Amino acid sequence: MRLSNPIFKARVFVILLSGLGFLMVLGAPSLAAGGHFFLSALVYTVFSPICHQMPERSFELLGFPWAVCHRCCGIYLGVLLAAVFYTAIPRRLTSHEMRRYWVAAATAPLLMDVGLTAAGVWNNAPLSRLCTGFLFGSMLSSLLVPAFSEFLQPWNLSRCRTTEIQGGAW
Repeated sequence: MRLSNPIFKARVFVILLSGLGFLMVLGAPSLAAGGHFFLSALVYTVFSPICHQMPERSFELLGFPWAVCHRCCGIYLGVLLAAVFYTAIPRRLTSHEMRRYWVAAATAPLLMDVGLTAAGVWNNAPLSRLCTGFLFGSMLSSLLVPAFSEFLQPWNLSRCRTTEIQGGAW
């Protein structure tokens, strides 16, 4: 794959962004364990609008909870690994036509896990929260990579000039 390929650039961007996010998730408890409480609190604060950060629903590292819960951890990990292995995903699963089915198939287990727990039908476990988050994050990555790919494509200036000459609108 060529380095100038927009899909490759988008994958690298998503990998770097989600990798940084995951490192920050692990960095908060590491910083707290090292006595850097201000920096740790800063990282926890960054994630607080995104995640409820309930300690009983978070993994622990060095005696401190991660910066996000099990489900959010699965989402971040799913985004990261799906971006890394994006080219291994069959094209028919990432095609424009299949995306709506992929979104529904990946979101349904997460909604069921949350909904059935809220209704009192069953109590979810850390593994179910992690797995449903991972599936959702994988789906999210399959949307983010093409979206960033389109964003990173250079403007088609020849089309813009032709439209201006002909007096047409975009």
